[in-house]
Amino acid sequence: GQVLIINVKSENLEKVDFGVINEQPFVKNDTLFVFDVKDEYNIAILLPFQLDSTSNYSKYLSTLSAHFYMGARMALDSLDSQGLNAKVYFFDTNKDSTSVVNILKDDIFSSMDLVIGPFNPNNIELVSKYCKENNIRMVLPILSDQSLLKDNEFVYASVASNNTLMKQLALYMLNNYGDDNIILIKPNDVNSLPLYEDFRKTFLSSDSLEENHYNLIETKI
Repeated sequence: GQVLIINVKSENLEKVDFGVINEQPFVKNDTLFVFDVKDEYNIAILLPFQLDSTSNYSKYLSTLSAHFYMGARMALDSLDSQGLNAKVYFFDTNKDSTSVVNILKDDIFSSMDLVIGPFNPNNIELVSKYCKENNIRMVLPILSDQSLLKDNEFVYASVASNNTLMKQLALYMLNNYGDDNIILIKPNDVNSLPLYEDFRKTFLSSDSLEENHYNLIETKI
């Protein structure tokens, strides 16, 4: 039945004038690989054929380019039968950045809707910057530095990083062999440790994991 009285500290309240607050424009984060509907699309494929190369010639890259070209032609034939109407331009990047710079200067290149390639990491950076500035979609057909995707919504990686693959492997093992004893061997080399940790953390922290924590047996080489 006691009454407790607490004196409230008196404050001088004044209205603060914030001025005019400009609304920030809403920027849509385009995460879907969707194109505007057009009667015809322009597609550029950049490959190191090295047809005119006299120095630093790589038989491996040239052969790889030929195989990629044949695979692309097969895919394009299938897409053509499904109604795709596109002009496809194959560019020879040789094995140097100068060739890529000259390709980007070509007037026809600015009209592209999609760019696939190139293979060389240095050339990829040049082309990705160009595509970002000109709003052109770009697909990386090889394993590339994931930093190229940062702040560039026009670039798409078709090959997942090793870390992503390891995480997905952990989920696959958990979902398909969660009742079995899984032996995880910790590697000695520094480069493999991040992959080991990605597998381990994904496996042990998965939302679908219940009592399977104890089915992961860890050991060292």
